[in-house]
Amino acid sequence: MSLHAREEHGSPPSPAGAPEIHGEPGAIVKEERRISCAECGHGITRDDARIAIGGAHVHTFKNPSAIDYTIGCFGDAPGCRGVGERSTVWTWFPGHAWQVAVCARCGAHLGWSFHGGSTFWGLILDRLRE
Repeated sequence: MSLHAREEHGSPPSPAGAPEIHGEPGAIVKEERRISCAECGHGITRDDARIAIGGAHVHTFKNPSAIDYTIGCFGDAPGCRGVGERSTVWTWFPGHAWQVAVCARCGAHLGWSFHGGSTFWGLILDRLRE
């Protein structure tokens, strides 16, 4: 919005470089918390993208190589990309095919995307930074 448009609408101009906050007067604006790749710091998802699958956000599973993973479920992870084929073999969530998920910037393995009736991301919590 231009300075003149703000003056016409009765709102004062923001100081140069200051962030503009929109919304109802007196409303509390919550800052969105970003969750990043622990390896490179690239933004992976947001705190408000956390979801519960099977009644819980956090799950611990063992893969076929007997490695334990503690993952958090997220409805969106725009900083990840899926690599490889999808598979239903050894899936942790029945009805969902999994695909390896990596950081879109550095390629670090961050977890898996799960595709079925819904799509979500199971991200390895100790590979993320809040």
